[in-house]
Amino acid sequence: MMKRSILLIMILLIGVFGMTGCGSSKKELKAELKEVQQEKRDIQNQLDDANDQCQQLEVENAQLKQSTGDSADQYLSAKFYQDGNFYRVSDPEFEFYSDRNCENSIGSDIRIISPVVDETTLKNGLTVCTVLSEQGYIYSVSWPDLVIAND
Repeated sequence: MMKRSILLIMILLIGVFGMTGCGSSKKELKAELKEVQQEKRDIQNQLDDANDQCQQLEVENAQLKQSTGDSADQYLSAKFYQDGNFYRVSDPEFEFYSDRNCENSIGSDIRIISPVVDETTLKNGLTVCTVLSEQGYIYSVSWPDLVIAND
């Protein structure tokens, strides 16, 4: 009888542990897996939406840059108007530069196509004059005395 009682207790324990298990049951694991897969799908959808928004913003940014660029070109064309004359500086030792920081000298023998000189003070305190030449915008650290070129 004692053996039967022990055997019966062991069968009951095996049955109880077999049903509940030491850890999660297959049913619980499948439910967790489905939940994780759904979270993955949700995150992937959010990522796809973010990528779509990013692409849309890139297109809008390109359009904005293009429209702003047109406005800037129109402003600069109006600012540095051309009157049909070519100009040069009266001082042969005058220095023009190819950059706004006035570091890359290009000399003074430059054909200038607009009589306008624009003077700007940079954040570093340097005053820079800008003129429009055949090569594009050029710069100087002092006001250029422009005269009509006879060539």
